[in-house]
Amino acid sequence: MTYHTRIMQHADMAPVLALSPREGFIETLIEKLGPDQVSEISDTALPASLGGRPVTVLVDADPELPDLADYISSLRDTCGDAATIIAMVPAHSAFDFARRLKKAGAHDVLPDDLSAEDLREQIAQVAESSAPVAATRAVTAIPGHVIAVTQARGGIGSTTVAVNLACGLVGKPGKFSKKGPAKRVALVDFDLQFGNANVFFDLEDNGGLLRIIDARQVPDAHQVRSIMQSHKSGVDVLCAPDRFVPLQSVSPDTIAALLSVLQDEYDYVVVDLPRAMIDWIEPVLKAASMLMLVTDTSVPCIRQAQRIINFFHEDNVGLPVQVAVSREKKAMFKPEHVREAERILDRPFANWLPDNAAASRKAVDYGSPVLLTQAKTDLAKAMRKLADSVEAAMLAPTSKKNA
Repeated sequence: MTYHTRIMQHADMAPVLALSPREGFIETLIEKLGPDQVSEISDTALPASLGGRPVTVLVDADPELPDLADYISSLRDTCGDAATIIAMVPAHSAFDFARRLKKAGAHDVLPDDLSAEDLREQIAQVAESSAPVAATRAVTAIPGHVIAVTQARGGIGSTTVAVNLACGLVGKPGKFSKKGPAKRVALVDFDLQFGNANVFFDLEDNGGLLRIIDARQVPDAHQVRSIMQSHKSGVDVLCAPDRFVPLQSVSPDTIAALLSVLQDEYDYVVVDLPRAMIDWIEPVLKAASMLMLVTDTSVPCIRQAQRIINFFHEDNVGLPVQVAVSREKKAMFKPEHVREAERILDRPFANWLPDNAAASRKAVDYGSPVLLTQAKTDLAKAMRKLADSVEAAMLAPTSKKNA
């Protein structure tokens, strides 16, 4: 089948390459994107014409067209790493069809009925999240810090802590009460069965982690870079799969390799752990610079927190642990039960997160972390303080000791 090819040049965005056997499809894209210049080019001339430059490829992915997966796969080989391939599918296409296109090499799949404004916005977001890391960030010489976040009981708010901790660690000038250059921060949702960190960022799972799991191979740097999704907060997110995945389906070697790549790319890697003791948690703990344990001060929670600390120290004896007391405001005078809890866990409770259900609910409903949408609330201030305490511990020479 012969594909018509047009390259659209814009002053405010990377060139857009449109591919379709249907002239009407391309004309619609040209009308929506309003390019400054349009030129036609043959498939055989693509590599020389692109010259390794960043380009967004919009390919007609109507399910009735034959050999789509093979065509998209060949486009990846032809256009190289500088190309961001977006498959444009009819609205309400089957989910399995979109998965096949992504598996073939499409960076994202978008409905072909998007408005001009939405299409431009989506192109910018997909291009940013899939851009080669070498072009967007320098690789660190020193491995980044892994901060593991876990919980003493379900529903205590550990994902809220992980999400806002990641945002707080970014430290963009003028935001989150931090100064200096922004840090590179990744948030990894390893709660494979019930993870919902993506909801706090208004992101949809791109199937990246599931592809790595299904491949049953140790992922390389290119694979890991391609599945991270960038958020306006400055945090890059690796979403949990959007379908049920058995916890045993992941190997420790896969987790270890994934974390190793992320540590090379980021200053901080915040890992939201599942509430389960599984063998692949071991490489997380061995790589971790700190464990953030989210709990309350009830007797059952403190007992469970003690068990978790003891269990995790079996894999990393010197693992520093900070306690975040969730949904409780710090009292002016420390009650007896709090002093007893600190004695049992052998560490002070430095992080107190007040119970602000309204701020938490609004953040979830808006699909944005508390630090962004509810910045003036007491909960946001507590989250900023928590992030500051983690960063201070990581910068201290004794950061490998118990916090």
